[in-house]
Amino acid sequence: MSYEQHIIMTTYTNHEPSTRHHARIFFLALGAFALLPSILDSREEALQETKLWHLLWIGIWFLFLKSRKKVWGQFLRAQLPTKSFIFFLTATLLAYSISALDLFRAFIINGIDFSIFDYALFYTRQGSFMWSPFCECSQFGIHAFHILLPFVPLHALLNTPHFLLLVYPFILWSSGLFAYFIGKEYMGKTVATGIFVYAVLFNGWMTSTLNYSFHPEGFYIPLGLWMISAWILRRPWQFWVSTILFLSIKEDGAFYCAAFALGLFLFEKNRRRESCALLLLSLCVAALNFYVTLPYFRGLTGAREADLTFLSFWSKYGSSFYDIILNIFTNPLTPLLDILKSHWYVLFGSALFLPVLGRAYFVALIPAVIILGTSQTAPMRSFGLYYAAPLLPFFFVALLEGLRVIKMRVPRLDQVAVAVIAFLFLSVSKGSSVRFYDTSRFEGITEDLEFIMHEIKSLDVTIICMQAALIPHARYDHRIRPISMDCLQADASIGVINFNINTYPYSEEQLRTMIGEQRPLKFFESQTIMIGR
Repeated sequence: MSYEQHIIMTTYTNHEPSTRHHARIFFLALGAFALLPSILDSREEALQETKLWHLLWIGIWFLFLKSRKKVWGQFLRAQLPTKSFIFFLTATLLAYSISALDLFRAFIINGIDFSIFDYALFYTRQGSFMWSPFCECSQFGIHAFHILLPFVPLHALLNTPHFLLLVYPFILWSSGLFAYFIGKEYMGKTVATGIFVYAVLFNGWMTSTLNYSFHPEGFYIPLGLWMISAWILRRPWQFWVSTILFLSIKEDGAFYCAAFALGLFLFEKNRRRESCALLLLSLCVAALNFYVTLPYFRGLTGAREADLTFLSFWSKYGSSFYDIILNIFTNPLTPLLDILKSHWYVLFGSALFLPVLGRAYFVALIPAVIILGTSQTAPMRSFGLYYAAPLLPFFFVALLEGLRVIKMRVPRLDQVAVAVIAFLFLSVSKGSSVRFYDTSRFEGITEDLEFIMHEIKSLDVTIICMQAALIPHARYDHRIRPISMDCLQADASIGVINFNINTYPYSEEQLRTMIGEQRPLKFFESQTIMIGR
């Protein structure tokens, strides 16, 4: 596909100085409003989110342009102001990072999910490869997270959960850089391209992935966009490097790459040799993961495929990978109905259903839509938490490709207006937003937890049953387990809880019932309690 075929709007022309000035103000304000909630002393949740401020600013800007008799099309086709756009990107990175730290300091992070990966890196450098004390197994027996391996030496340098905590916002933020290169190919270096990047960084599915803290699936977004940009720009070396990294994220990455290869084979006939190579590589990696890596590491602990709890998400289709895939494709009516009942329409509707016209990139979306839509768990069926991450890079580009197709089919339509409406609708249509929190009331918990871990050294304790939200804040200790009834009933165990913070995966009532037979050993001013029998 030639460069000219990718353009969906003309590049900027020499507009009057006031238009360029307005473009600078627009992106400076977007960046400022991304950070404003972090410095406000407000207890109103809505005021602590970027979405409200961005909505207000975009509404004000629209009224301003209308009052000055400016045309949106002229403004959107104006040259993207480099310095103001860099300020916006920098402010976004700061907002991402501050939000991640606030989530951590407010004890909102899912301590089990986060610490699974944090402890896997810790135990790997201790000689137990990707070991997790929470499942008594290697994480590579559950998922093939090859992407984590380069982080082992980096994690060793800092020896703190703050490493994953802060690297994750940067990884997600880098998606904006690759989105810029892709958007520039479709729309030139224009204000519209900058708004596309804004939509990528602040849409609800991206911010939901950020708010759920570190998960390897988050890597799908920047690496997928890098892979696509390298394909569009015809940069073979970058394409194959990014593809290999994409495939190393998790075993399901091979499904998305294979679908992408099939889409390219169908719609980009002049590059079928590369698409066939991509398909072959994807199938080889899938075979390696499903027939070598995963069985080998499961075998180290005597686990079986049937022991994988996440397979229960698709239990209506079978109890093994093979049975689930076979039943989905041999009895298509049931999965089709399940998919139609899922929240696929919320995601696609947020972009005015334009990604459906995304040709090769729409084909690449199909495996993720099937996986999420056929699941029996609400977060996956709603495309919530971090579960939508694998399809987002293809979704974003399918939106641009859909706009290009519309231009070809309906030349008279103002594709600029359609594009920006779609970008803005995408950025505001889902409830999740970059959020900030008042963490001052939690400050004493970490100090008390440090004291408890020091005190436990002098006690005959073999297991520390800890409330999940507290685990990432405690020093690394092989005795720590998520609190449960079985854990508390074990010999020489001790519990650590705090009812004033996130009690996930239990309700407060369930947690109180669980510790009913335990006696408090020590109370702390932060309301942290050490319990035992």
